[in-house]
Parts: sequence; structure tokens; C-alpha cells
Amino acid sequence: MPDYFTLAELAALPNMTEGRYTDARKEAAAAYVVGIIEREVGTSFVARTVTDEEHDGGSDAIVLASPHVLSVTSATEDGVAVTDTLRARSGILRRFASATDFTPIRWASGTGNVLVTYQSGYSATVPADIKEAALQATRFELLATNSNSEQSARQTSSTNEMGGTVQYAVAGTDHPTGYPKVDAVIVGWRDELDVFGFA
Repeated sequence: MPDYFTLAELAALPNMTEGRYTDARKEAAAAYVVGIIEREVGTSFVARTVTDEEHDGGSDAIVLASPHVLSVTSATEDGVAVTDTLRARSGILRRFASATDFTPIRWASGTGNVLVTYQSGYSATVPADIKEAALQATRFELLATNSNSEQSARQTSSTNEMGGTVQYAVAGTDHPTGYPKVDAVIVGWRDELDVFGFA
């Protein structure tokens, strides 16, 4: 089942009638599109479990691989479960003696001695524009593989029937999928989250 929408929502789009594509083909196209979105934006838009991410101790703050942490499931230090209160903000994990304490506790020194399991993602619910972009891009990918497909969604301009030129968008730096409306949403989120500026 796709992460960002349901197969029923995909089937409701034009030219996506039941039986035209197998569920496996739809899921593969959806996974391809979601992979592009998450790579470009630098995060997922659903909760993803990160298991036993390894970190060095020795400070009171651990920088997690994801800047978008929804919740921390567990942590171990030198193989022992941490029972302190764990808080993550902007990808920085700290531990505290209690839920009402705000003085961080230092992690024991060591190399790779802290393992953290957490849920990461920008949000637990997919934003409406990302969901629509994923739906449309998946539809476009399926149609592009069908020999009876409609006019390409990559077409950016057209002229008259007298031999004019048709121009198509091509995937690239600011056009990750090559579908202009979809790319506008992806690039907008990428710029808003500024993943390359994360420190």
C-alpha cells in the first residue's frame, strides 16, 4: 500500500480505472515517486522508524540523523536501557532526570555507545499539497509506461497543427520529476525546509 495515499484514491483519477494496472505496478510507481519527494525534501511526510541509530557519547546533546523527530522510542547507553526522560527538538536529543527537569544529563563517553530508536518525519499526516503531488506524479508515471497514454504531463508548450514545436520539461535540479506542477510543490517544500542549511 502506498505511503502517501490509498490505491482507491489513485483509482479515482482519470484513466486509472480498476484493472488497467496491477496493484504491484501502482505500488512500485508510488514508491518511486515518494523516493524522489523524500530525497529532494530531505524528510518523509509520514512517520518512519529509525532503529538503533548509533552515536558517540560524551556530551549532553546528540545530533540525530533526522532533523524531524516525531517521538523517541528508546535509547541505550553502553547496552543499558536509558530510563531518563528523552526529548528531541530540531534533531537534537537530550536526556533529563524527569519530565519536569530542564537540566540535561551528560551521555557517558564512548564511541558508538549510544543507540537510539525514534520516529522521524516532517509530519505524521501527509500535507494536502504533497499528497496531491504524489498522486499526480504516480498517475503520470503509470500513464508514461502505457502505450495508449494521453498527452504527456511533461509538455510545457505546444503550437499549431502545422508543424509547430512541442517542448517538454526534463527532470533536473529544480525539476526532480519533470512534471512542472508536481515539481513546484516539491521544490517549494525543499526551499521551505532548507535541508542543506541544517546544522
